[in-house]
Amino acid sequence: MEKLLVKTGMYSFVFSFSFLFIFFPKQEPEMMMDRALYFTEKPYYEYFISISRYSLILSAVAVIIVGVVYLVNNGEVTSGGR
Repeated sequence: MEKLLVKTGMYSFVFSFSFLFIFFPKQEPEMMMDRALYFTEKPYYEYFISISRYSLILSAVAVIIVGVVYLVNNGEVTSGGR
């Protein structure tokens, strides 16, 4: 089970980082007082830190889901007293 969780964590981190790198916006919209919409660009270090943070969260969620599904499917978690 440990090997499965480690692979899930690694692959989900790489996949989510790549996915977020492609689709996560580097520019943030900002509404000004005159109702004009301006876009401010994040610096690269802030952009990569935010992508890394979201990738770590998604990896942790994926590992938890895979762990629960593994335990339920292998009968290690019982639903009743029998």
